[in-house]
Amino acid sequence: KCARLWDAGTRAEIAKFPLPKDASTHLEPLLSAVAFSPCGRYLAMGVSLFGGNGPRACVYEVASRKLVAPLLRSRHGVVDVAF
Repeated sequence: KCARLWDAGTRAEIAKFPLPKDASTHLEPLLSAVAFSPCGRYLAMGVSLFGGNGPRACVYEVASRKLVAPLLRSRHGVVDVAF
């Protein structure tokens, strides 16, 4: 599973970002929150996933598509993210 970033003007897919996974469960993550940093350099994502204790939020650098930081490990889903 991944989050896809699209250019609304051209309708072209720009990038794919993997959703946080939890190896302790077989359930698929559900993307429930996204936010860009004010400078547009970073993308924060939150997921909802029942069970397990895996990452629920993470931050990617948009240009490189690299994971910058897993933010939160929790048994609860993330329903809101912001910079």
